[in-house]
Amino acid sequence: MQLVNELADYRLKHTDREKAFYGKLLLWVAMVYMVFPAGCASPGAPTGGPKDETPPQITATYPESGTTNFSDNQIVFEFSEFVTRSSMNSALRIEPDLGIEYELDWGRKSVAVEFQRELPDNVTLVLTLGTDLEDLRGNSLSQPKRVAISTGDRIDNGRLVARIRNAEDGSPGYRNKIFLIDTTRALTDRANYIGEADTAGKVNIGYLASGTYRVMWVQDVNRNRIWEPQRENAQPFRRKYVTIEQDQKDSLSTLFIHKQDTSKARLQAVGVFSQQRLRLRFSEEIML
Repeated sequence: MQLVNELADYRLKHTDREKAFYGKLLLWVAMVYMVFPAGCASPGAPTGGPKDETPPQITATYPESGTTNFSDNQIVFEFSEFVTRSSMNSALRIEPDLGIEYELDWGRKSVAVEFQRELPDNVTLVLTLGTDLEDLRGNSLSQPKRVAISTGDRIDNGRLVARIRNAEDGSPGYRNKIFLIDTTRALTDRANYIGEADTAGKVNIGYLASGTYRVMWVQDVNRNRIWEPQRENAQPFRRKYVTIEQDQKDSLSTLFIHKQDTSKARLQAVGVFSQQRLRLRFSEEIML
């Protein structure tokens, strides 16, 4: 309202012609303040409720998991809220690795995974949305969601369970991944299946095809399903191989992950004992 008062004072000090001009200007400014009364209020940050820390949920899938004789070219996920579309790229996995290309068709709170070629016959396909999926507030999916469909008349249903913990403090290895690689492939080939640890460090992989697999934890930095020994750590379980059978469950012992020590030992002090003897103190144990 200060602008209105200044214009009124300014009008009193001038000629009739100038008064008429400033009178019209004063009327116009007053009308603006009447239309937009918030302009006279003191500026401040908008008030809001508590911070949203609720993770997104998958409310439905079309078709439902367990569908057989699937002949469509798309699978649809519906969400409880808006999600960050860019996070879908790293969250979505299609297993086993058949080299099937796809595109994403987004709705408001849904996404359709559209396959770009016809699916093979008699194969169980598993679509997994991992914990990389985030809502607009940065809240992640609490645990992976898996949807299995089959182009044949049955679903592959082998299952593998394992646990991952950090060796340093015994805490759960949340979000750590294990690779299942068919024995016909090399260790540096793309993994057939990937399992991801939940908040308790438990890995539960279902809908596995029958076969023998090598199993190992991999620090899949670039998320390409390939172990790159030059830049990524890996660690095998006590059992390097597991044989999966239809409708059977197998379990692995807990794997304690040892993080690679990349820091160099530092020389902290030098003590002189004599002309022939020195005492060297390092920041950690060393091997001479």
